[in-house]
Amino acid sequence: MAPNGPMDRVIAQVNALQRRVRYLETVDPSTPSCLLTTSAAVTRASLSNYFRVAWDVEIRDRDGLHHPTANTPRITVRQAGLYVVGGHVVFDSNATGLRGIAILQNGVQVARHQHAAGDGEALSIASVFMAQGGEDFRLAIMQTSGGDLDVLQTAESPFFWAFKIAGG
Repeated sequence: MAPNGPMDRVIAQVNALQRRVRYLETVDPSTPSCLLTTSAAVTRASLSNYFRVAWDVEIRDRDGLHHPTANTPRITVRQAGLYVVGGHVVFDSNATGLRGIAILQNGVQVARHQHAAGDGEALSIASVFMAQGGEDFRLAIMQTSGGDLDVLQTAESPFFWAFKIAGG
């Protein structure tokens, strides 16, 4: 099926990146990578500023990129290189305001996706970044529904990942 709109194209791109990551892992399973989620829904107040999500569940962490109890919003790369970094969240249904997802590198927003409520409650983001050892990435969310709104904790949400795809 061909993509019909912007969200379909984003989903297709994320799926293509996930297939590439699975392929790269079969080639070299020691490649630095990290896949995180949360143990519960994440509640976000209605504010236009971005909020860094704390990640308390490590699905995979090769090369010690995440610490489950200290600095939990961060994925910190240990080796210089080119990394695919991304995330996916699903907000609870609400027809008001905006939803947003962003990637921060060393505390600076470097990628962002935002859309109006009613355009779907799922948001995905992924991009490729050059990073030096010790640099960190964080995933942040925002919403402006007028009240608290949860990011649902399901088999599909939320996720945050980083995967090294090339050397430094």
